[in-house]
Amino acid sequence: MRVLKRMRVCWTQAVVIMTCVLSHVAAAQSSDSLRITVRPRVDTLVISQAGAVVGGRVTTWARLGFDQLFVHTEHNTRDGSQTVDSTFSDPRTLRPSRSVSYRGDTAIAVLFGHDTIFVTTITAGRSSTAWAVAPAAELFASSSLDALAASMPLSAGATRRVLVFFAPPSSYSIQGVQLRVEGREELRGRSVWRVTATTPGGGSTYWLDDKTRAILRSDARDGDRVVALRP
Repeated sequence: MRVLKRMRVCWTQAVVIMTCVLSHVAAAQSSDSLRITVRPRVDTLVISQAGAVVGGRVTTWARLGFDQLFVHTEHNTRDGSQTVDSTFSDPRTLRPSRSVSYRGDTAIAVLFGHDTIFVTTITAGRSSTAWAVAPAAELFASSSLDALAASMPLSAGATRRVLVFFAPPSSYSIQGVQLRVEGREELRGRSVWRVTATTPGGGSTYWLDDKTRAILRSDARDGDRVVALRP
């Protein structure tokens, strides 16, 4: 009996150790394959239309503990309107868990489940509606596109296709987006890689530092508007 007891204890310890090792290896493989390099930072962007500045955007990237990446964005336009978006994701995989958006008196909450997305829209003083859409595969939040671009293998011609969820009031919903490393260039005397994304609004372009993968410049089109990062 004592021998069996010891064997059970040893087996349990072995299983625990092996589980920890496999989890660590899996996390390392996931991290290595994506090369996620999200660092705490604040990006200030300019929104232009027909060559004129019509607003601005400030995006804050922060880590909340070990398992949460927090991306907070404030959009301001010259007519005085403002929207606020917050997304929580796994910092190792960029898979989203939830997001909240405020547009005037309307709040939009999104909960990303295993095989379902729950979207709740609440309008102050009027009504609230909730519905769910089931993604065909694992997908990412649109706020993670910058980090996805920075995670690409820095090799000319490298491509990756992902499913991206654009929360309401956007009408895009779930869209396939292809990321492609176009090649190496020079930007203000620095060696950079240009990465493009086939976003539904007209496409996005990112210029990444060759050594740090930091995004030094970006252009994201949304119809006739361009959201540009110019540090």
